[in-house]
Amino acid sequence: AEWQRFLMTDPSAMSPLYEELSFEAMRFVPALHCAKFFLVVPSLLLEPNSILQVALIALGELTYAILMDVMQPYSSVYMTLIVLAGNVHQFLLVGMQTFYIA
Repeated sequence: AEWQRFLMTDPSAMSPLYEELSFEAMRFVPALHCAKFFLVVPSLLLEPNSILQVALIALGELTYAILMDVMQPYSSVYMTLIVLAGNVHQFLLVGMQTFYIA
């Protein structure tokens, strides 16, 4: 209740960054979003179109999706749906890339 009251009276320009988050998840979400950067690392360091490259990207995406599902950081149903749709999109891209390699 206190968190919702704070959000309603917060005049700062930074409020769109955290208004959709639950109070308990605020400290984890920025780290999770920054961790998405590590999905680029296999693309930069490993042989292009290799099974190992796609496997590491898929592992990173799966880990991210599981953490987002377990933590459920968003208080809005719409934000949760957007994140899940993004995860499905990424899984489809990795699956198509695997189909192309095989």
